[in-house]
Amino acid sequence: MNRIFRVVSLISLLALMQAALILLPAWIFGIFTMPVVWLIYSSYMIFFFGTIRRSIVHGKLADRKDDEQVHSSSGKAAFMVQIFGLIAVHYTGIYDYSTVLLSGSVSQSVSSSPFFWGGITLMIIATALTYHATITLGKFYDRLAIKNDHRLVQDGIYRILRHPIYTGHILFFLGFCLLTQSFIALLIFALVSVVWYGSRMNIEESMLERKFGEEYRHYLNRTKRLFPFIY
Repeated sequence: MNRIFRVVSLISLLALMQAALILLPAWIFGIFTMPVVWLIYSSYMIFFFGTIRRSIVHGKLADRKDDEQVHSSSGKAAFMVQIFGLIAVHYTGIYDYSTVLLSGSVSQSVSSSPFFWGGITLMIIATALTYHATITLGKFYDRLAIKNDHRLVQDGIYRILRHPIYTGHILFFLGFCLLTQSFIALLIFALVSVVWYGSRMNIEESMLERKFGEEYRHYLNRTKRLFPFIY
């Protein structure tokens, strides 16, 4: 019964968070009933359900007091940039898309523009990549904390990328910016990505290098951070 309650609570919290990012601005800007808005909302629910799935299968996350980011002043600052930056990204994106929809330049049902299909394609790819990465990590998909039985995961996508979950998030939010045809949201997200993911990757890599030493340094030398052959 406790487990069922926890799952329901997590799904409810996810639904409320995504409603605050997608449905609330859509209501404010007059496009709440547009099918595209609900398609975006459903895509977000599916994408972020991977985090809930991890808690269902592997139990609670590590204590926040053990999170390396909590003990880093730069990590705390980056976290605040992420929170307020992503709010700005979504409200700006929804606003810009409302001006497109209400201008009548695209269909008010499901857009046939290349921006729509490009954005949806990126979001689908991002969802598949993120689910693969989180399932591969298993219980080690967690806060920035080292477990007693921690091991360096080098299977699946982790054979070529060190942070594929971040890659998935970046692609997903890029898909949102493309779908909503918002250049300003894209610029804000670029700033958020540099600060937030840059901070997270630096903290995580330092943490893992301290734990695994030479093994991790070899892993660093033969993998990319986010995008194969590029970075």
